[in-house]
Amino acid sequence: MCGCLLAYMLSKKKYDVTIFEKNKNLISSYDPVTIGKYKINNGFHGIELPRAKNIYDFFKNNLKIKFLI
Repeated sequence: MCGCLLAYMLSKKKYDVTIFEKNKNLISSYDPVTIGKYKINNGFHGIELPRAKNIYDFFKNNLKIKFLI
């Protein structure tokens, strides 16, 4: 996710950005992991406020993501 956010921020500053990823998905950290017979979502689950206010504001204002608080 950090690489995707960096690419986004650089593109907003008019840099020409290309992302290379070896996995089939761009953000593979959201893929579930299998433990025994269970699939578990190991992705990002929450943003701790007020500590993460900067990233919250970025997601909300720049990426137009809606949050449930």
